[in-house]
Amino acid sequence: MSAEPVTPSTSTAPRVAFFGPFGTFTEQALRTQADLCTGEQVALRTVPDVLDAVSSGEVDYGFVPIENSIEGMVNFTIDALAFDHDLVVQREVVLDIHMCLAAQPGVQLGDITEILSIPVATAQCHRFLREHLGEADIVSAVSTAGAAKMIADEPSAHRAA
Repeated sequence: MSAEPVTPSTSTAPRVAFFGPFGTFTEQALRTQADLCTGEQVALRTVPDVLDAVSSGEVDYGFVPIENSIEGMVNFTIDALAFDHDLVVQREVVLDIHMCLAAQPGVQLGDITEILSIPVATAQCHRFLREHLGEADIVSAVSTAGAAKMIADEPSAHRAA
């Protein structure tokens, strides 16, 4: 009886879920990781969706925001990792970000009465928002990119993201 030599399996490119939609800072950070960009990137709506996809084996890796230098820990990610999933953090990626306020063409700063964004982003911009848009309502969105898409898809002379 002879044993066949074990041949390493040819690994396929990894499937990586990230906190989407496409265009988020999370996707930008993911794109800095060459080894994770060789396969399919799957944009999911929420951080728990990303972690669920990893836990179920639907994807090989998940890529989520965990901390930012101004606001600290991203609590919804920390809570999901601590209480809902048995996953291991494999790396840290640092991404320098720059925020902008986006609105339909022609909308002036003084016209804006509603700002859509995620709480972490509005907290990062609190000084600017307080100084220039102190009376505007802040409306929570799922992601900064999602908020920008809403502004683009649903024109308003009074909303920005």
